[in-house]
Amino acid sequence: MRATAFISSESAGRLAALVLRAAIVTLRLPCLAILVILEPVAKLLLAGSALLLAVTALFFALLRPLHPFPVWGMLEVAAGAVFVLALYYALLRWLSL
Repeated sequence: MRATAFISSESAGRLAALVLRAAIVTLRLPCLAILVILEPVAKLLLAGSALLLAVTALFFALLRPLHPFPVWGMLEVAAGAVFVLALYYALLRWLSL
């Protein structure tokens, strides 16, 4: 009698795992579709702003080398934008597995 209870609890665990996996797949695919559709916009905004910030910081650093200007701060924000874009692509890759 105990062997039967063990088998039924094992099958209940498998059923719960199957339901959880189906729920994850059901939620993963719409999120992936939205992120794939928004990928060109995210790439344009993040990469474009990173490039614009870096060029602007270097331009002002060369234009006014003695004037206090937050060159390193602007370069850090540009690097942050590139890092956010890398996280976006990592999320896309993780959802597409």
